Amino acid sequence: MADPFTSALVSDVVEKLTSKAIQEYGLLRGLKNDLSALENTFKLIKGVLYDAEMKQTTQKAVEEWLKTLKSASLEMENVLDEANTVAMIQRLHGEMGKKYKIRAFFSSRYNPVMVRFRIAHKVKNIRKKLEDINADRSKFDLTASNTTSKYDGGIGGEISERETTSLMPLVEIYGRDEEKKMIVDKICNQDIGITHDVRVYAIWGMGGIGKTTLAQYVYNHKTVQKHFEFKCWVYVSAVFDVKRIIKQIIKTICGPEDLKDLKLDEMSLDDLQIQLQNKLTGKKYLILMDDVWIENKDMIKWDELCKALRCGAKGSMAMVTTRKKDTAKLMAKIPELQRNVGKLSEEESWALFKMFAFPDRGERENLSSELELVGKKIVEKCNGLPLAVKTLGSLMLTKEKKVNEWQDVNDNFKWEQDDDIVLPVLRLSYNDLPPRMKICFAYCCVFSKGEEMSKDSLIELWIANGFIPSEGGMSSYVLGQKIFTFLVQRSFFQDVVEKDINTGVICKMHDLMHDLAQYVMGDDCAVIEPGKELIRSDEVLHLSLSCEDFELSKQDLKKLRSH
Repeated sequence: MADPFTSALVSDVVEKLTSKAIQEYGLLRGLKNDLSALENTFKLIKGVLYDAEMKQTTQKAVEEWLKTLKSASLEMENVLDEANTVAMIQRLHGEMGKKYKIRAFFSSRYNPVMVRFRIAHKVKNIRKKLEDINADRSKFDLTASNTTSKYDGGIGGEISERETTSLMPLVEIYGRDEEKKMIVDKICNQDIGITHDVRVYAIWGMGGIGKTTLAQYVYNHKTVQKHFEFKCWVYVSAVFDVKRIIKQIIKTICGPEDLKDLKLDEMSLDDLQIQLQNKLTGKKYLILMDDVWIENKDMIKWDELCKALRCGAKGSMAMVTTRKKDTAKLMAKIPELQRNVGKLSEEESWALFKMFAFPDRGERENLSSELELVGKKIVEKCNGLPLAVKTLGSLMLTKEKKVNEWQDVNDNFKWEQDDDIVLPVLRLSYNDLPPRMKICFAYCCVFSKGEEMSKDSLIELWIANGFIPSEGGMSSYVLGQKIFTFLVQRSFFQDVVEKDINTGVICKMHDLMHDLAQYVMGDDCAVIEPGKELIRSDEVLHLSLSCEDFELSKQDLKKLRSH
């Protein structure tokens, strides 16, 4: 998988080495030949990066070569940043007077002679490393890319001005009419499963099959709205954290003022169960838990949650989505309350694909027979999985409506028969992004699965981490807005809504998109969550913490850039 960070990093280093600002760093004077050699070598390597990133998926040696390149690029960027920082401090000392200049002279950290020697030593070491890296590239028969406009880091021209409002929620619930009606009827029939303490309806099926979308439709159906007094949606994921789930339900029930007095984070499990019982007693509720992974060994946790759910009025329902048939059987005791979500038919898949690839109805109705033939071949490879269909449709939206261009996509879209079907589709769409956009998407794995992401916060994080430089007179923030819109348009983000005047626009990532982001970031990113409190590499650049008691040792993470 192409490493998005390496591409953006090399572009940044080349940009810094060629900038006028570097001439102002007095500490780098005397290193003109070294810097010129580094600039030329980085440019040569940058030219073959696209080919290297494509080949690393099948050639382990190329993957290792890219890792070595990334390490050297990080060192170079750190040296340039150090030179810039020291130069600013020296200017500040000069402005503060002779006393501070003398103090700096006797400081091992800021003494001009020692600093110049230290930086010169680092630059020469990096030059030697990069020369070795450049020499090794000849072993891999790497071809210089002629897609420079797309691959050069510039992204403003890559972003379509098409509005994303064409991707309406109604498109996402295309088909499955019988399933929708059947599920709504069953969860509103309070006589089914009445013998059990907590009635549970389970929707199960493979990743990308449309479980969450189907559950969202049912959850928001007008009949369901009228039938239940109280509804709550909780994203669960791999770790079934009973306290977190109960807190989330209580937060949905209570207003902001009530929550201030409750102090949920200080409560024991017993206190939380009592609080939830008090809130639910006598009410007909629907609590939907998305992406549950309970096994036999976890049933004690489910029982603890059930203790607080048994107090609801007749007809109350807990609803779950899960990839695992065994989980569905464990939680929804009777077959009548279990639903295996099937694949879309060829006709449904093609109709859904067209909704995303051709938002304009006129385009959909006037397709050439040649383009339709290639399009159906592409859709056929999605094997009836809605996420795959939607992602490919969003990709083809950005392509010219020409048979040869669509045929190229079809020809490049291959996987082994036993492979997962969805991930190759997601990888194909991801690989089509410019490097800057790749890193903006991949960085989002610092958020937990199912977590809401604020558009403004995302853009600020991208800018703070240097993923979005200003370009062609366009501010970084405006460019960030365009990137966000494009990633929504391409289905990398979903569930986009304007929450309120303070929060603004929010979105989420499908859990398989999150898996893709984690995969491409590899050791560059670590997410520490309850139940996953282990950092597996000292190569971590970005760290996300959601554990209250986790102690971070920066000595163990010397390359850390953000947390």
